[in-house]
Amino acid sequence: MMTNTTDSKRLRFDALTHTYSINDIVIPSVTQILKATGCVDDRWYTEEGRQRGEIVDKLTSAHDDGRLDYKELAKRYPEYMGYLEAWIQFRRAIVTDVIAIQEWVLHLEDGYAGTLDRRVRVLGGQLFLIDTKLGAKCSWHPLQTIAYARCLDEPHARACVYLRSDGTYRFVEHASPADEPAWQSVLTIYRYLHGA
Repeated sequence: MMTNTTDSKRLRFDALTHTYSINDIVIPSVTQILKATGCVDDRWYTEEGRQRGEIVDKLTSAHDDGRLDYKELAKRYPEYMGYLEAWIQFRRAIVTDVIAIQEWVLHLEDGYAGTLDRRVRVLGGQLFLIDTKLGAKCSWHPLQTIAYARCLDEPHARACVYLRSDGTYRFVEHASPADEPAWQSVLTIYRYLHGA
């Protein structure tokens, strides 16, 4: 496990260009690496879907850090409240504590960065790295979570929570021992393609 606490504090994120950097040196993101190596097929992604994901991220983050005005948001974003309700149900059922929300992470040795959705403590005390998704389960999701997990100072279990518009969710743990070597292979391909 790579210790990156100090270096993560130097990490900067430009939301306009969606780039991470340290001292003006651009660091590729986990998502950029997955796309560049063909793991993510984004041909079917739409602007509407991107906006939906962004709004749901804001709603769930506002809920988790206590800034949520449920009635106001229900008026403003009625079409997204089912996703928020799914997150609230997940939180009630499993999560005892939210440790971090939309946390920038860095693996300096391997040269990548990203923003993980949540780090939480669940019933029984186990630490989990959670990535929320609004779409279908994809084979690259465990690669994304192992990439983020490798940036953390302490071990975390990994999972995706698939939020649905009807207020339900699906929790899928990522526990395959094949995930880490698969991510290392993706990094090797990325470096080969980009001359690194």
